[in-house]
Amino acid sequence: MNKGLLSGKFSLGIGLIFVSFLIAQIVKVTFFLYITDATYRNGSIAFYVISWLVFLIGIWLVGKEYYDSIKKYTTLKFYHESVVEGTRKVAEKVLKKP
Repeated sequence: MNKGLLSGKFSLGIGLIFVSFLIAQIVKVTFFLYITDATYRNGSIAFYVISWLVFLIGIWLVGKEYYDSIKKYTTLKFYHESVVEGTRKVAEKVLKKP
């Protein structure tokens, strides 16, 4: 299951999160610069909502990929095997005759 950290979905998700933050910041500036103009104000609000949707899609893409990559660490079997392997290595070093 070693797919690598930067697969297509993961990279796309990170890109969408970055773009959503960028859009949100630009929209905030536009909103406050043109607060008296109803068209810009309403357009800014609409783009701000769209940026949240883009953010949520990015989180979904990254979250699924990230969860799949760390799923093995959430099982007791992984830690049991790790302790057994570590104990075996230590026992071999300690019990090794000079």
